[in-house]
Amino acid sequence: MFVYTGGRVPEHLRLHITHARVDESVSEIDEGAFDGCEHLLDVDCHNGVKRVNKRAFYLCRSLTRANLPGVTFIDQSAFGYCSRLMDVKFSSRLETIERWAFDECEDLTHLEIPSILRIDYGAFFSCKTLAEAEFGGGLETIGVGAFQYCHSLRRIAIPLKYDLFTLNSNERYDQFDDCFKLATVELVGSIHKPISF
Repeated sequence: MFVYTGGRVPEHLRLHITHARVDESVSEIDEGAFDGCEHLLDVDCHNGVKRVNKRAFYLCRSLTRANLPGVTFIDQSAFGYCSRLMDVKFSSRLETIERWAFDECEDLTHLEIPSILRIDYGAFFSCKTLAEAEFGGGLETIGVGAFQYCHSLRRIAIPLKYDLFTLNSNERYDQFDDCFKLATVELVGSIHKPISF
């Protein structure tokens, strides 16, 4: 068991770590901390870890489980190309998932993040086995290409809001492009009656 105390994992350990636990002294996982730790299987954070920074677990191709009980912010490409990641315990306080955060996490099948406020550009791009995604009424933004190429996505629960989706450079909404199986969109939270002036 490798105990993470901050910074980047030393190069001589990167190919040997299989299990990691974040020390109680750590409040955020630094940029590139475990980048390229190809044999890392699982990571356990404590409630005091609030942020996972850029590329923290990028290219951890064997990572299957991540326990993030207190994390409120997941930065750009934090779990990008973690192709075997299937079990993520998200915090009940998670608010922001930045661009490409879970890009190409091909084994991720289910998302349930009721506290999320913002899902950025390509956050779940090409998560090819993702079948269901559930978000709460507080969700404010789903960025360009957020779920593009999620070929198995069948069901999503989102709020009904006028400006929930952002336009791409071609003035198109492409959040769900190539989601061929998407058949059910459930509306969550309050639905307000339009007011005429």
